Amino acid sequence: MLKPCDEAHTKTEAVPALGHTYGNECDGDCNLCGAGRTPAMHKDTDGNHLCDECGASLPKEGLSVGATVGIVISAVTVGGIGIFALIWFVIKKKKISDLVGFFKK
Repeated sequence: MLKPCDEAHTKTEAVPALGHTYGNECDGDCNLCGAGRTPAMHKDTDGNHLCDECGASLPKEGLSVGATVGIVISAVTVGGIGIFALIWFVIKKKKISDLVGFFKK
């Protein structure tokens, strides 16, 4: 049976550091000690809007459907007003007072 060591039988030696470990290239904190780092940029080589390394959801490029519809409606409205103004003031040679009178009827 082994006898327990007393304080006179201790040894101190340097132990090499384990180093930091991360789950993936996008991970910002060390899994061992929590030390922070600047993570790598997300990569999406297959175009599914998910990072290939960590699975994070990535924003889609381009305009949303709502923004596209808003732009189209605005363009049609401005174009319609322009065509109306061309017909009313240039072709029919009407004045602003004629337009005001038209809406008073």
